[in-house]
Amino acid sequence: MNADSDYASASAAADEANANYNDAQAAVTSGEQKVTNTQNQLDKDKEQLNSASSALSDANAAVTRAENGQEIPAAVWKTGTTTESLSQQFFAKNAFVKLLPSGQVEITLHMTSGKQYVGSLSYKGTDLTASNANGDAVDWTFSADPATTYDLAMSINTPIGHMNQTATISVDGTIYNGLLEKQKDAQAAFDVANNAVTSDNDALVTANNQLTNALAYYTMRANSIKDEAQKELTSATEKKEKADQNVENAKQRLAEAKAALTTAQNTLVIAKVAAEKQTTPAEEVSPNTETTQPTNSTTEQPAANQTTPAEEVSPNTETTQPTNSTTEQPAANQTTPAEEVSPNAETTQPTSENATPVKIVPDQTTNESSSQDTVLNETVAKLMNATEIKEVSKVASSAATNANQKVVAVKKAMTTSSTLPQTGNDATSLTLLGIALAMLGFAPLAKLRRY
Repeated sequence: MNADSDYASASAAADEANANYNDAQAAVTSGEQKVTNTQNQLDKDKEQLNSASSALSDANAAVTRAENGQEIPAAVWKTGTTTESLSQQFFAKNAFVKLLPSGQVEITLHMTSGKQYVGSLSYKGTDLTASNANGDAVDWTFSADPATTYDLAMSINTPIGHMNQTATISVDGTIYNGLLEKQKDAQAAFDVANNAVTSDNDALVTANNQLTNALAYYTMRANSIKDEAQKELTSATEKKEKADQNVENAKQRLAEAKAALTTAQNTLVIAKVAAEKQTTPAEEVSPNTETTQPTNSTTEQPAANQTTPAEEVSPNTETTQPTNSTTEQPAANQTTPAEEVSPNAETTQPTSENATPVKIVPDQTTNESSSQDTVLNETVAKLMNATEIKEVSKVASSAATNANQKVVAVKKAMTTSSTLPQTGNDATSLTLLGIALAMLGFAPLAKLRRY
């Protein structure tokens, strides 16, 4: 769970780092766009500046030409008319017009002759300035607002006397009208365009610097955060993988433990079934007593009138009975002694043999008759309930005491054939019972043999 939590935290940190990195990229992209926009505006303003500069150049050139002056047509008319004045004969039919910085025009009239007759010339009360005198020729100059005609006052000394005359000078000074205004406008447009270009240049430099700084900063910061987050993510991933592997190992061990538990449960069930099957009716097992039956042994029945003392087996003594033995039928008057078996001894009955009396000897180690009677009674009761025992009886070795009582059990005849003749079974049982009673006399000898 801790590994999952660390992995989730590292994943969140990595996502945040990626978001920061994306923000940085967006900021860089925005900076790049700003630089592009500024560059485009600069290019546009440069075009306007170039246009303004060209217009200013034209205006400046026009002003320069006007300031330098030029010759234009001129005429002397009678005042208030367009009729040529008698004074025209003294003036050239052209005049030099010049633009002044004040916006006025400077007009120079060329007098070709008659200098000696002219006392003075004036415009609006201001005398004209004479220059470039050359013999009878002289230039008369005055300043005025641009107009098409100018009225002059003339003082003339003639042979017939002094006269004051007026005349209208026709000179188009308006040819320079608006040149200075245009020049000013062109200059203003140029200044605006130039300022815009300058501003754009400054903005472009700033945008480039900001872009460079942002790119460096955000790249360094984003890469640092991203690298750190990647390290945390890698570490968390390794922890999670290790934890997942531990979980898989634990699951494997759990599966193995479950399999082992299932096997143990199955084994327990089998053991219980086997234990239940081990209990057989009429089979008495003495503690610490092992009974081993020989295999394929052959027991011959004693000859006529021969008797074999019954073997007395004390508790904890192994008694071997023949298994799968072949018992020959006794001859006339032959008897087979019954085996005396301790109540605590386990007796395995032979297969395919005739009914045989079995004498059960109580434990000889105790001298208490009451306990011995109890044991004998229990033994008789058990043998009576056994299916393989035909009949059971108790006999005493002497009439005076029951201390040496014996139990004689007669086994049923067992055979693999279900059609054996039953004639004589009762006689055989009585014969065996008599033999068992006769053998009681050998009990003391069997006891002595034990020791």
